[in-house]
Amino acid sequence: MVLADKKKINMILFLKIILYTAQGAALLAAIAKWNENKHSSQRYFLHFMIFVAVVEIAANLSRMYTSLGNSYIYNIYIIVSFLFFFYWFYAILKYKKVFYWILGIYFISVGISISLESFVNEMLHITLYMGTLLILFLTSLYYRSLLEKKEVVDFLKLQPFWIATGLLIFYIGLLPVQFLQGFKDFDRINYQFIMMVLNIFLYGCFAIAFLCPQKK
Repeated sequence: MVLADKKKINMILFLKIILYTAQGAALLAAIAKWNENKHSSQRYFLHFMIFVAVVEIAANLSRMYTSLGNSYIYNIYIIVSFLFFFYWFYAILKYKKVFYWILGIYFISVGISISLESFVNEMLHITLYMGTLLILFLTSLYYRSLLEKKEVVDFLKLQPFWIATGLLIFYIGLLPVQFLQGFKDFDRINYQFIMMVLNIFLYGCFAIAFLCPQKK
């Protein structure tokens, strides 16, 4: 039994290393291309990637050295990251009025989530569900707008395309993961493995986006 537990711990550590490598690659790409991207709609992604790194460090330190765990740190990340992505979509989409509804729905879900769930001891599942659905809705709007532009011919060279694609893959995969967490057989290793794969896609797409040349 002890040997099995050690194998699980080693596997989780290995998966985390790969996950952090993907995040680090996206951060380095954002830093390397900062001068080219600082006047684009993606200019704040460098700040976001630094925020991601701080969250990961703080979450690990809190888990190791405090009795609070790290759910509250990831809850802060959940709330802030959705707001950041909403802002980014607002910057690149022409459907401006829809964001009043999106923000209204989102803040209502955050309020309900905080009132019904423990901010410190568990994930804000209601916020996570609603934010995920809103991101998927916004990515569909982006692809629709892309089809109406001449840029669709060279879509693989577009930074927003790769970011939206990374978000689409990540959040489509996240929906069933949230559902499966309610089952006893869905243990921590399964969760870590799936999240590793999803994060590799997400931050891999981010890295590709940052490396795409900006149009003059």
